[in-house]
Amino acid sequence: MNWSTLSEILRQQLLSPVFLQQDGGDYLRSIQDSFGGATRQTSQVWNVLGVLFLGGLVVLLCWNLISQYRQRLGRRGRPAKVFNNLVGGLSLTPDEKRLLLRIARGARLRHPTMLLLGPDLLDWGVGLWQKEKGRTLQAAERQRVRRIRTKLFEDIDEVQI
Repeated sequence: MNWSTLSEILRQQLLSPVFLQQDGGDYLRSIQDSFGGATRQTSQVWNVLGVLFLGGLVVLLCWNLISQYRQRLGRRGRPAKVFNNLVGGLSLTPDEKRLLLRIARGARLRHPTMLLLGPDLLDWGVGLWQKEKGRTLQAAERQRVRRIRTKLFEDIDEVQI
């Protein structure tokens, strides 16, 4: 058997009347019938299952995106909440609390609570704040910062470690 004979046999098989029908539906239906047939009800069930599966994937994706967004939002909001909770228990006036928060934000501190950890950190934060503002503190601001420092750390300054 040579190549031309083989190609002629393949051409005859592929170009048989079954493959040459304009509507291949008869051929497909005969294949479906040989496997038990496809009913309209079976097709609808598979369609519904497909839609439910895709809908479930969309719901899971949305749930995941929302939970990630809430986690990021919660992490961003936490430092200010911790700061407000801590400062709320101190004997500072509302203006002094706002000034501390303004110092922390002006110094670009990640966590404003750092200013409450010790007198050196408060002085460091005030120094950063001044550097960001590009000027030194005015007399009234300096006096307010001293008053805050005294209220927060009056006992700590006396202790030498």
